[in-house]
Amino acid sequence: MPELVYPGIDETVMPDITLQWEASTPYTASGYKLYLYNISNNIWVEENTDIGNVTSYTPAEPLEIGAQYSWRLVPYNNVGEAEDCETWYFQVVQKGELTGVVTDEVTDLPIENVEIFIEQLSGNYNTTIYTNADGTYALELGPDNYKVTFSKFTYAVKLFRR
Repeated sequence: MPELVYPGIDETVMPDITLQWEASTPYTASGYKLYLYNISNNIWVEENTDIGNVTSYTPAEPLEIGAQYSWRLVPYNNVGEAEDCETWYFQVVQKGELTGVVTDEVTDLPIENVEIFIEQLSGNYNTTIYTNADGTYALELGPDNYKVTFSKFTYAVKLFRR
């Protein structure tokens, strides 16, 4: 049977998700049939869809925000289709946006090219962005916990806690 990679069981995800799994073992699959169901609206997104011998699938359209989904993969080969395949569940949520302006504490002027490092605490998403000439920055992020670090050569670190 295929092993779940992403999304995890009952995980919250963004609408433009890519479903991921590890290949079936100990038997070799020639391909997979996908069942993707919108539980909230009682609608099949994919039903008995042959997606071939792949280990990921991205729906043609973004999934509905706020909806709960179930999905199942049925591996097949020349012997036939696997039986009693596991069903997994996830919830779709909207992306959030991290925005702001970095200014000098003394002059209150915007600071350009401040490095902003974003680290996902429970996953492997890391990225670096920089402030614009007017000190602004913006980045869309999925639901999770992140550590955000601002740095600029010649500026001292000052921590604010709320």
